[in-house]
Amino acid sequence: MGGSITLHREKGLNPKLTVCQCPVRGKDHDGNELVFVGARDYKQTCPKCKCVCYGGFDRKPGGGSMRKVCPKCDADCEGLNKEPLGEYEKLRMPPEPCGECAGYMKQGIIILSVKDGDPDYRTGGFWVLKEEAVKQIMDGNPEMLADVLKRRVCLMEDSVCEKLGLTKAVKKEVDA
Repeated sequence: MGGSITLHREKGLNPKLTVCQCPVRGKDHDGNELVFVGARDYKQTCPKCKCVCYGGFDRKPGGGSMRKVCPKCDADCEGLNKEPLGEYEKLRMPPEPCGECAGYMKQGIIILSVKDGDPDYRTGGFWVLKEEAVKQIMDGNPEMLADVLKRRVCLMEDSVCEKLGLTKAVKKEVDA
């Protein structure tokens, strides 16, 4: 095992639970990890891509010195404010989905409905479509299709879900 952890003065290892990045049925549910944040009891958000980094951004060599850099987009994140984590705050941790979501992803592509014009507002629609159906729906956009097939999750605006007939689809439970 590599690495080390600086203990928090009062909370020791300071354990935090994770939340799955792919909320099943549009609601958060527990992920599959327990993270020990120790003294790094804060988060920072990249100003460019909005990636949240728990415990702050790590330093990487660049420009002749060690700089704090976003792991997702390589933006300079030196000097950002540290936002304290809430005592019971759960961490959104990529990249592995929980067992339930992974089961759905094996069966097809998870479609989650979002409010038109606001991809951060989930409206609760949840469907699993076969890959073939998603390929037909997205055949005019090969870049988006490749991304959706890789991630196994797609956020769709409510109006698109309605046009595709998903909102009228008969519910059929599948085992995860």
